[in-house]
Amino acid sequence: MSNQGEHVHPVLAEDMSSDSGKPGKLGTFIEYAEKPTSSGDFPPVDWYERLKAEYTGQHAGETFPAGCDPNRMAQAILTLNETESVKVLEELLETQRDDYTIDQRMLARVRELIQGHEACEMEQGEWSYEVCKRAGLYRNWSPYAEVRAVTLPYDDPNEACESFRAYVLGYFWVCVCTMVNTFFSPRQPGISIPGSVVQLLLVPMGRGMAWLLPDWGFRFRGTRYTINPGPWTSKEQLFATIIFTGASSIGNFTGLLVLRMPVFFNQRWATFGKGVSFSWWGNDEPRAGVDFQLYNNNASLYKVPEGGFGLAPEDYPRGW
Repeated sequence: MSNQGEHVHPVLAEDMSSDSGKPGKLGTFIEYAEKPTSSGDFPPVDWYERLKAEYTGQHAGETFPAGCDPNRMAQAILTLNETESVKVLEELLETQRDDYTIDQRMLARVRELIQGHEACEMEQGEWSYEVCKRAGLYRNWSPYAEVRAVTLPYDDPNEACESFRAYVLGYFWVCVCTMVNTFFSPRQPGISIPGSVVQLLLVPMGRGMAWLLPDWGFRFRGTRYTINPGPWTSKEQLFATIIFTGASSIGNFTGLLVLRMPVFFNQRWATFGKGVSFSWWGNDEPRAGVDFQLYNNNASLYKVPEGGFGLAPEDYPRGW
């Protein structure tokens, strides 16, 4: 992973280079809470270690999501000073005041924190850490614990996403799923290929293409484009999943089959042109309004880690 352009605390940078992103001996919550706040670089080094310690699962709290680098997570969260953090928390209370899906206890705690350390009966250093941590979590990650459990607060822009092999595998399964689902859906019993099966098959197929394809490419305006950018990534996995998702269910031409076939409605006016119109409007018009602000649906959050399942080291607890 490349950290070019990112300001990394010197001590944290040394930790990242020496430990390769793996959490070491992190100590306890009480040990870091008793440390005084440093007056040098902001944020203090002990804040990074304390934040990582809180996410180890030792304190009955949240844990690192799959594939998360503890050092990069801490670096991405602790980016705001006290003044900025208070403003962020005040904006959060204003924007989420009518949100009944958010944790109300969390909002109540935020209302206490923005009153200052004296109102909360906290030490100045302890209050500063708590305010900066919560503001960084809510602005740079998410105010919803369900979202934080399945996403990362940082991004690697050098990780392959819209690659040649992702397009090949995505459209390959578009053709296969469309053919099978459309042809067999009118049968009794109907046969279809669910999207979860394709997601599982994408992992070995993507890794196989990463192993078989040569590193052929070209350079255009300083950027190199290749058919094999390296190991198969979770971004490619999710990108290919998005491509074939539209074909994982019953095809748009199923309505044409029901109208046209004599065993059903025997409507002879349902021609090929009618089917093309159905397909066009069924796929294109629902995209209207995609530029609007998106929101998270708790019922679909499981699909976020599912899209990259099998690509993180912790997905193989027995070395399979």
